[in-house]
Amino acid sequence: MTLSSSNVLKLSFQVVDGKGGGGVQPHQTFLRFYDEVSGEEGIQPVRVTAGGKAKFELVSFFGMYIASLRLMSPQNMAKPPSSIPPTSTAPLKVTLLLGSFIHSPAKIELFDLYLPASHPPSQHPDEASFHVLPTIQHTFRPEQKVPPKFISAAFAAFVVSPWVILLALVHLSPL
Repeated sequence: MTLSSSNVLKLSFQVVDGKGGGGVQPHQTFLRFYDEVSGEEGIQPVRVTAGGKAKFELVSFFGMYIASLRLMSPQNMAKPPSSIPPTSTAPLKVTLLLGSFIHSPAKIELFDLYLPASHPPSQHPDEASFHVLPTIQHTFRPEQKVPPKFISAAFAAFVVSPWVILLALVHLSPL
């Protein structure tokens, strides 16, 4: 790991087999950036060659940091990569995570990374329109009063009686 005067953090490493000493390519390799204060974390995949070599760069342009991997050229970006969580004055814990089907996994604490504090996210112009509304309180009408069953039956008979009379007249009329 080197930090040059041009604000470039270069992390180079090689994964070697403990028995033979030759380079090994793990199936998964990640750098984990973790802020212990806020609990935010970011994961950056790292490409490892077949010989086990890897390179990671964190470049500063105008106080902003970007990450570049091997075979990728650094670009001047307006914001840091999404793999770096929002930062405060606390350092980010950088951990190397290696996973393989053949070899046992490894978790290596590398260093603490001090970055400038992130700016708070800008407020969306429509933010004021979207806020939590008060809880809806339902009010129900009182139970409806039902008339006595005798009155309901009398009115039902009154409504049905013309149909009964009509059917009787149709049935009794000669054709």
